[in-house]
Amino acid sequence: MVKSLESPARELVAWSRTGKIYFQMDRDLYLLNVASQEITQLTKFDPSKILDRSFSLSPNEEHIAYTDHKDGQIDIFVIPIQGGSPVRVTNDKTIDSNPAWTPDGRRIVYSSNRNGVNQIFLAYLDGRAPVQLSVNDSGSNVLDISPDGAKILYAAARDESDLWSVRLDQPKEVQITSDIGIELWPDVSADGQAIAFQATNATSGATLFNCSLVAKSLTGEAAPTQLAADGYAPRWSPDGKQIAFLRYTNGPSNLWVVHDTGGDARPVTTGGVTFGGFTQLPYNFLQTQDFQWSPDSRRLVYCANTSGAANVWQTTTDGSDQTRLSDNADPGVLFFNPSWSPDGRRIAWL
Repeated sequence: MVKSLESPARELVAWSRTGKIYFQMDRDLYLLNVASQEITQLTKFDPSKILDRSFSLSPNEEHIAYTDHKDGQIDIFVIPIQGGSPVRVTNDKTIDSNPAWTPDGRRIVYSSNRNGVNQIFLAYLDGRAPVQLSVNDSGSNVLDISPDGAKILYAAARDESDLWSVRLDQPKEVQITSDIGIELWPDVSADGQAIAFQATNATSGATLFNCSLVAKSLTGEAAPTQLAADGYAPRWSPDGKQIAFLRYTNGPSNLWVVHDTGGDARPVTTGGVTFGGFTQLPYNFLQTQDFQWSPDSRRLVYCANTSGAANVWQTTTDGSDQTRLSDNADPGVLFFNPSWSPDGRRIAWL
């Protein structure tokens, strides 16, 4: 255990390379110094103001972008980590949400509700007016930004769900998937060249837990690769050679691994893996992740409820060496959201 908290943590926001963990608790952002075990409260919002805030840490770890309700509006603000006056980045009567920093730290991508439909906008920190990047008739939710900062991955929610991307240097949307049914829960490879996602045909009777897993190039016209016929929540390994995913078979979900060429899916666990769940439309994950690859792509960490108590586990990719990392025996305690430190030497969880 890294640190015991007085209240439940809602979300792990970031784990920096300097050994600091940023997390959300009681609608505020906190910082945990892993070395000293000191917790610092970075924001102090009015507890009577009920708002589902979003936080995003700048790449240089000097500023926080967040949503707040002021003057009858919900806008995006930026404040220095070390304290100071917040700077209002957006100022309009629409609801702005889900800020995400671009890798250069100079711009913020966010969602803005326009006429009842979420659109993707790009805000500048130098005072320039925000730029609208998407124009569509369905809600658009930012999912990820490519490592080079050139593309945004987002989902369009409607009767069916497709995956889209948009470039930051030109407001042009690119539809990644267009098949009938639902394509969702994507993950971009570390080099930004491919995307893995799950897809279900609307007429097949499949659920979100029993989908086809697909890998598709983001740079060429190559045909998509079916990774596995049954699974959900795919995650690329950092080296881009394998994809881990969950599979549900009339019981607890278990962890599986398949190579990026597909066709050789194999189980890693058999005793179950904790899945944090998802919201109603647009089916956003309730947790940032339910398992994670180690930085060297050799191990996976996950949470599981075995022998009546939840704990954190580590396993090799072939499942031959599974190690319990926590010693919880209290059946009333639940563990979620395991995360490796960037150097691969420590693990944090909720």
